[in-house]
Amino acid sequence: MNKILVIHPKDKSTDFLKPIYHGRSDVTVITGGCTKEDVAKAIDEHDHIVMMGHGTPQGLLAMGNFNGKTKTYKPSHQVRASGKPVTPSQIKSLYSSTGKAPGLPNREPGIDDEWDADLKELNELKEDDWLTSRKVGSYTGYSQYGGYSGSYQSLSTGYVIDDSNADQLRGKKLTAIWCNADQFIEWNDLGGFYTGMFVSEEAEAKMIGCADTEKWQVEQQNYAFVEVIGRFLDQDAETMCKALDSHYGPLAERNSIAKYNLKRFYSRKAGQESGTKLAVL
Repeated sequence: MNKILVIHPKDKSTDFLKPIYHGRSDVTVITGGCTKEDVAKAIDEHDHIVMMGHGTPQGLLAMGNFNGKTKTYKPSHQVRASGKPVTPSQIKSLYSSTGKAPGLPNREPGIDDEWDADLKELNELKEDDWLTSRKVGSYTGYSQYGGYSGSYQSLSTGYVIDDSNADQLRGKKLTAIWCNADQFIEWNDLGGFYTGMFVSEEAEAKMIGCADTEKWQVEQQNYAFVEVIGRFLDQDAETMCKALDSHYGPLAERNSIAKYNLKRFYSRKAGQESGTKLAVL
């Protein structure tokens, strides 16, 4: 069996990640030009699956580079009851006779009214409509109820990695580098090294409230991150996190984006309640 499979959908804005795997003789790289089924076959043939690029809590976006089946069935609002996610198949049974979702914390006026309306809309959709109706990107962070705003790009591009790959990925060594990969990994009870909301562009820096961030600051931390991950890619997830703490961490003392990102690197073993998080500076 081959060692490392890199799934990195072609997109100029994530080219900075290429040095992580460039020049290695033991790596198979997929950037597009094939079907999702071809990707699934390649996953079966490799031990370590490295997934990187743009994504959402629902998976790694194909960025228009893959054809074939890309449909997924997770609604955009990942409902959490008693702190645990409710599977998409349960969306139809979320409503009681009063039309309110059970298992949610105490209601908050305004916020919950909007949440109920969104759930009702999802409840009325057919499964085939979910892909085209949900919103992705422009991630504002999950509240205890979840939520998105805005639209990253047209969902016509679909996902190259999504819930349909979860069983296939389980048991593999995983490295997942995209915005909010943490929620995809933990939702599907997978293990490995992965990122939360990872800021790698000026626009993302502004989105999280760092309006004064300059381009060089973003690029500085991008290259520092890539250097560390490239050097420690063959190590286990916990070692990768420790390496980031040691080699990328000092940059966080003078770079606000590095400080933000450092809090959002995780290692996890399948079955663990949540990922092990690096210490917050």
